[in-house]
Amino acid sequence: DYQMKLSSLVTLYIRLDAKCKGLPEKPISDIMRQEKEKDLCHCESEILKETGFDLEIELPYKYIFEYKAYPASDMDKITEVACKFCNDSFLKPICLYYHPIEIACACIYLSTLFWKKKLPDWKGLPWYKMISGDMELPQIMDISEIMRQIYSRAEKEAIQKQEALKRQFLI
Repeated sequence: DYQMKLSSLVTLYIRLDAKCKGLPEKPISDIMRQEKEKDLCHCESEILKETGFDLEIELPYKYIFEYKAYPASDMDKITEVACKFCNDSFLKPICLYYHPIEIACACIYLSTLFWKKKLPDWKGLPWYKMISGDMELPQIMDISEIMRQIYSRAEKEAIQKQEALKRQFLI
């Protein structure tokens, strides 16, 4: 386990916040750091109170690995990429709105799109019904669309950086 000191976390937060707002990096005063540390501790307290200190969280990986037993070729490739999509899903607050089973299905669905592979039905049921009998394709597609926003934003940022570099070297 990696543990970060509160002061380091606050410093990182302040720098990332400035960067996101397009502000220049400037030295961080002790007073500013102490105020942010106090705010962070207060927020942590409020979150813990609101959740009743119950922070046992079920993760989607379990369902992805259970699905690995699905009788189709290339399941290793599909589950490997599905796990990567699962990692990226935490860049959005998806886990606050959807059950881990739903997120796992969306990750598997995105993985099949990535590999351009259609998973066959099994015993007359679509692949996602193997994971959860309650699952429906429109649910999976909705979550997948939210996850795709992660990549479309990253792609836009990469294009903007590329254009900025071109301008920098052409001038």
